[in-house]
Amino acid sequence: MKIRRHVIYTCFYATSIALLLNSCKSLESKKVNTDTSEKIASLTTATLATSFASSQVFAQTPQQNLITIKAEDGAETEKNIDELKNAIKNADDIDREVNQSLNFDVLSKAYTGEELQKKQKFVTELKSHKTYIYSKLRKQVFHNFQISSDGSTAKVDLTETWSHKIFSLESNELLAKSPASDVPQTNYLQKTKSGWLVYNTVFNGPPPAFKIIAKAQ
Repeated sequence: MKIRRHVIYTCFYATSIALLLNSCKSLESKKVNTDTSEKIASLTTATLATSFASSQVFAQTPQQNLITIKAEDGAETEKNIDELKNAIKNADDIDREVNQSLNFDVLSKAYTGEELQKKQKFVTELKSHKTYIYSKLRKQVFHNFQISSDGSTAKVDLTETWSHKIFSLESNELLAKSPASDVPQTNYLQKTKSGWLVYNTVFNGPPPAFKIIAKAQ
């Protein structure tokens, strides 16, 4: 009888301890989740700001033998301009898609060299923050087109207007957003077998100003 009672008490205490441990783990998990929403929003906006700043620090050295081209120069020139415009628009579409899906396999269809590496690094950092970005291109104005004498490289100056929203990858919670803002930039492109690819982008202005929506609870 004493042995049976001892076994019952032992089971009771073991069950109580197990429940207590599970409760502590649950509380700790909730604490982490509520503590990190605001923090990861800040980390993601900082990552975006760093991306802008790095493009200015490592700005492309001006190329030699670049010729300014205009659509009225002739059919061949107009064709080159259309190809460059389409390459940049394609890069924008892929960039927007990748920042949402976090699958950077398709980046090589629009980017090459240094810019491809920067884009891959940016997506990797989004994954580490467990966030994704929804971006909307509201306006695009091309200013100037230049192409090398051999037709292998080009430089395009333009201004794009973007708005952004940052979401939690785990909960789809809106963490931060930025209003539409102008992004003056210079894109450097290289002619490849598959068409024009962007190999460097220099942003000529400040990064988007984000408002943090998520709050630590």
